Amino acid sequence: MDRFLRFFIKFHGYAIALLSILFALVSVLFTRLNYHYPLEEWYNFRFSGIPMLILGAAWIMASVILVVGVFKENTKLIYPYGVVFVLELATLILRDVYLLVAGKDWDEMVFINVSVVLLLFIIPYIALSLLALLKLIEVDPIMPKSRSDNFVRFDNTQTNTEA
Repeated sequence: MDRFLRFFIKFHGYAIALLSILFALVSVLFTRLNYHYPLEEWYNFRFSGIPMLILGAAWIMASVILVVGVFKENTKLIYPYGVVFVLELATLILRDVYLLVAGKDWDEMVFINVSVVLLLFIIPYIALSLLALLKLIEVDPIMPKSRSDNFVRFDNTQTNTEA
């Protein structure tokens, strides 16, 4: 594969991981640990309190594992990021469904307000970048450099019976 295309795909993997670490750190550091509104712990479950800290820590760990996976080109180290990504999306979708059923305002929802335009770009971008990383590593892995390219190992246990 062309080295510039390889660099481009790996760069996106690093960029996704590093931005995820940055946003997770910001959200964990500025989370609210106390609840202000009645029943807010149910409809704002993802964005405050202990669940925010747990998901933030999961994002940080998955992003660090993704950086290591892209560097070492190991496909098994890319999957944790995808799992946390899908878990986050499922949490947001369940929250929006609950807000629709409870009759809350549309501006509190993630997938219905103005930010849906940004989400329609970010979700496919991350998903397709992870798939490109997986295909890059599966199709064109970096082989370790051997000391001698012309080395051939012969089996000494074979006996010549025709002699």
